[in-house]
Amino acid sequence: MRKLFFMCLFASALLPLVGCTAKPPQPVAVHGRLLDAKEQGLANVIKRFVSAIDEQSADSVTQKNGAFTLSCRPGVYRVILMTVPTVSVQGMQLNQKPRPRVQAEEKKKEEEHKNAEIEPEEEKEKRKDERFADRYQDAALTPWQNIEIKAKGPNEITLVVAP
Repeated sequence: MRKLFFMCLFASALLPLVGCTAKPPQPVAVHGRLLDAKEQGLANVIKRFVSAIDEQSADSVTQKNGAFTLSCRPGVYRVILMTVPTVSVQGMQLNQKPRPRVQAEEKKKEEEHKNAEIEPEEEKEKRKDERFADRYQDAALTPWQNIEIKAKGPNEITLVVAP
């Protein structure tokens, strides 16, 4: 009888643990600056923090002085740089629908890309930011591997782009 009592006591102690799952960590703030080799801030650059574990990412655009703020979960990240896309709205007013000719041209380009087995080199080159070496724009080559974001900050990061 005494043995049954202790078994029940032990089972009741474990009962709250059944069905519990670990919650993912809450995102934390990351502050920093992106600088060139002369330690001048780099403006209008997208930084992408890519998780080394699950490939999730967090993006942020630098301000005029190179400062940035983003929010991501604690963990280890790789950081890559990307150019900020420019949008031309020349000849269009806000909320104006594109002209049919423009739509047809865009549709034709989409079809060409679907039929192409490999993305043309000139398209890849258009997306590259000429201010940075290729290594800063490729997650496999970036020199900023293993950037640790802590659950309990501060998470202050300075990234310097070397020539």
